[in-house]
Amino acid sequence: MNLLEEFELDCVSTVSTSFEVPARAFLRRIGLARLFDELIRPTLDEGSALVAVAQRTRPWPPWGVGARTISALEIALPLAEGTAGLTSVLAAPEESTEIGLLAAVHATLLDGVAERGVERVHLTVREGAVFSERLLRCAGFQRTDSLMLTEHARYWLHDADIEGHRRAIGLDSAGTDELLTGEALEGDRYSRAALFLLGVSRALAPSWHEELTAGEIIANTGPGMVAQCLPPGGVPREAER
Repeated sequence: MNLLEEFELDCVSTVSTSFEVPARAFLRRIGLARLFDELIRPTLDEGSALVAVAQRTRPWPPWGVGARTISALEIALPLAEGTAGLTSVLAAPEESTEIGLLAAVHATLLDGVAERGVERVHLTVREGAVFSERLLRCAGFQRTDSLMLTEHARYWLHDADIEGHRRAIGLDSAGTDELLTGEALEGDRYSRAALFLLGVSRALAPSWHEELTAGEIIANTGPGMVAQCLPPGGVPREAER
């Protein structure tokens, strides 16, 4: 299978019909139809998100409903003050372990946010979540002093500079074409990329599917989410220490 000919990689910053129709079909297929109206559309409309997609284009006719089929996507949000939150790469079941494809989508998103002035990316991790904390540390992330409180748990932002993160998971000095074909993911690079991409996907999945009230990793949906997580009066003094 020639993945270079099969897939197109792109970043989406606005909601258009050519994106909305395949995105809704993709999310419905993986059981996350709610994400389009609850997360993707509102954040794209307010300009605080970017979505990287890998899609197939029907050869003929190359237009109309069904012309594009999304196989994987990843969201960056919010985009603000030189930083952006990441999600996992969502993928169709048959592509869920296609590490080259997942890595290419992730690299496309990192390139896209960097072009918009973002220097650092972050993920939101539950306090004491050993797997996720170690996973992110191996991927170049460090815990910050940014605390988020929900009704059920304490979460900390873990962030990394983009280039450091790419080096840590083996995506440095690799173009998306090389990642897509697997040429850039030999040996240890493949293992590091696979561990991060599949690990984040597994840790975030329960929250996406609303199976847990306090998943190991949750999506940071922007300043509004931070405000909702904090109690009246801000962070408690004992939490600041």
